[in-house]
Amino acid sequence: MSEQLKESLVSHIRKVNDVYEHVKGNEQATKQALIGPVFSILGYDLTDPRECIPEFKVDFGPGRSNKPVDWAFFINSKPVFFVEAKDAGKKISLFDEQLSDYYAKCQEVKLGILTNGINWRFFTDLTSPNIMDKEPFLIWDVLSDENIPTDVFSFLIVIQKSVFNPENIKLFAQNKVKKHLLINELNKLLEPSSEFIKLAVRNIESRQMTANVVDYWKDIVRIAIQEWAKLQNLTNLISQANTTLSPNKVIEKNLVITTDEELEVFEIFKSICGDERPIQYVDNTSYFKIHIHNKPSKTIARVYILKKGNSINLPLSSIVIDNLSLAIKHEPIDNPNWVSFFVNSKLDISLLKEAIYAAYDSVK
Repeated sequence: MSEQLKESLVSHIRKVNDVYEHVKGNEQATKQALIGPVFSILGYDLTDPRECIPEFKVDFGPGRSNKPVDWAFFINSKPVFFVEAKDAGKKISLFDEQLSDYYAKCQEVKLGILTNGINWRFFTDLTSPNIMDKEPFLIWDVLSDENIPTDVFSFLIVIQKSVFNPENIKLFAQNKVKKHLLINELNKLLEPSSEFIKLAVRNIESRQMTANVVDYWKDIVRIAIQEWAKLQNLTNLISQANTTLSPNKVIEKNLVITTDEELEVFEIFKSICGDERPIQYVDNTSYFKIHIHNKPSKTIARVYILKKGNSINLPLSSIVIDNLSLAIKHEPIDNPNWVSFFVNSKLDISLLKEAIYAAYDSVK
């Protein structure tokens, strides 16, 4: 279920990349193309007034504006979260206070969402009950990466219609805030003091430990600590008993280890693309992604390493593939804008040369 949800969200992210320039300056077009589809993916019916009421009016009292909130979402006939939408060209952080006014007038609501379809800001009331926090507990920049961030995906799972529970929103927000505070404290610890630097390099540095010498070592020691911490974390994770193995891939909780076989596939792609089509890779838990150099959202292939061969998915339609002379037949998949090829060996990837060129040029 979660994999299907993730695929739908990733597909939406690609659409946002394609159309957001066309809806700037038009709030209704932004709602229709960039915002509404997210809630449809999460299981809400925007056409059913029992689930979603557009232009929902909140009573602000006499003498106050009664401008409605763009969307109010309901569970069991009670409003559970508000969404205030702006067009894709607006800076949404300027409208936090507007959303806060709506939030304060409806005690049942425990989630406020402010978005222009590209930037999303998620709020709750951790500091004071029924008063929306000044800072969002979660921010999502849709255009930052083709792959939805782990924390954003985890939260979208929480607010799906099928599992929605207001208590889980506050629990998620509390954990997110605590994690952020802990990271800040750890970052402070990774800024070594002068005394620590002197102790760390006393067997390495022969010069007198003047202020200039200590300053020289400061960045070196800090980076060394970070690298040591990463190494310790990797060692501990690998030694734990809850290691999950998939074919030729090791996944340690949130750690993905790129295999030699995946690197071999990348080298084949690299030799095919050459200097004219530079590429890079990003390894995920479910697949190995190859993208245009320095453009992680421009994916040219998704590689799935299987026991009996490799599945290569390319962002091309069947119509484009049918016009190419390929020795390998493509296989149908759910997404009409992607095709899949099964190759028995890594050497067979070279037979997809024309298709790889076409994929690169189409996303560039």
